[in-house]
Amino acid sequence: MSKEKQATYAYVWGYNNTGELGVNHAARVYSPRPARLPAGIVDLQGGANFTIALTESGRVLTWGSNEHGQLGDGSRRPRRTPQQVRLPEGHRAAAIAAGTDHVVVVTTRGHLITWGRNHRGQLGTGDRDDRLSPKVVRAETVRKVAAGDGISAAITPGGRLLTWGRNGQGQLAQKGSVPVGRDVLKPIHARQVSEPVSAVDAGLRHLVVLTSDGDVLMFGVDVAGLPLGKKMALPARWGQVRTIVAGEDHTLALTRRGVILGWGANDLGQLATGDSAHQLSPVVVKLSGVRGQVTQIRAGHRHGLALTDKHEVYAWGDGSFGAIGTGGQKPEATSVLTPQRVSLPGVVATGLGGGGYGSVVFVRRGPGVRLELDPPTATSRPGRSVRYTIRTVDAFGTDLGPAPAGVAVVVRGGTASHTSPRATTVTAPEVGTYSVVARAGHLIGRATLSLSKGPQLSKGPQR
Repeated sequence: MSKEKQATYAYVWGYNNTGELGVNHAARVYSPRPARLPAGIVDLQGGANFTIALTESGRVLTWGSNEHGQLGDGSRRPRRTPQQVRLPEGHRAAAIAAGTDHVVVVTTRGHLITWGRNHRGQLGTGDRDDRLSPKVVRAETVRKVAAGDGISAAITPGGRLLTWGRNGQGQLAQKGSVPVGRDVLKPIHARQVSEPVSAVDAGLRHLVVLTSDGDVLMFGVDVAGLPLGKKMALPARWGQVRTIVAGEDHTLALTRRGVILGWGANDLGQLATGDSAHQLSPVVVKLSGVRGQVTQIRAGHRHGLALTDKHEVYAWGDGSFGAIGTGGQKPEATSVLTPQRVSLPGVVATGLGGGGYGSVVFVRRGPGVRLELDPPTATSRPGRSVRYTIRTVDAFGTDLGPAPAGVAVVVRGGTASHTSPRATTVTAPEVGTYSVVARAGHLIGRATLSLSKGPQLSKGPQR
């Protein structure tokens, strides 16, 4: 059986003006909302206003804005629902990267495929023409990719770094081979990086690189506009960096000791320091009251997310578009200067996704939100009994098992009696239509029972 038969369950929130959150509407979402996404998704990234997802079978899905062809479907029409991108024949995706409005994919063969906006050469095709459909880029074999605002990067199997696209501030690490200010239209080796590289990510004016030895290198300009091109000083007590993520003008890192570090722009609380002062050097992002250890981080354009091994999710930074998930529709800019635990009662969070101005949390299942009575509708005769079983269902429609003990069932004008802790027999004396209501705490379920004097049409299961 295919592993992709099961839908992917997630909670989403944030900017959604082109339907990029996958909830089938185009209104902003200020509090976590369940989203039943296509099956088998293993990575999901957001650009400025579109979303791209990778499945475990190598399919690529897109939805949201399509102004520059970033959905890869051959058009510029926006779309609220996920649709598979038709990659060139014989190719399956192994990794994806969403830029602000372009996409970079590495295939299982190590080939590069790109599409979307290309005004800075970020597609690597040798020109500046947008591509509305996927195109294979001539480059050496790669294994990882990254994308930012007009910037693209890739890592070869041997750890060499390739960069191309926007180079207005020297963020492509090409000093000595490409003048600062001259964009690079095809992938070339990053001249300033000689060490083997394990990870890379890109923002608007900077590139962050993690070497195989655990060093963090920065290129471009910092938030003060000063040239980068240096190794960041990281005290050993924080532990070795294992994950790097770039926002628009800030960077987050996660160490092997579970310490989150941040530096760069902080005017909207991107660094979660409790103030809005920019930081040119790394500082520790403190999660007050956190249980367990941080295992994953994610950076949007101006916000951050963290997931712990206790399945708790924290968010901070720019909340004006709802990306923090704290609720409340406020048209003015809302800054969350310290990490706030996202309210996801009963949810087992397993991973983070999103980016841009939206957030995504993958979950095993949602909390129970309602009761389900079986049968949902039944017809019978007056005085005859109909037996209902009662189960708990989550926000995705998943059966969570029998209803809680002590469930109460009411039918006005009739009688309900428990035949087992989670099954009830209902009878009524008169012809008519009855509403059968089950309650257990905040969980409610309803069914309809119709009684007539004519031949019985159907009855609930007699168990």
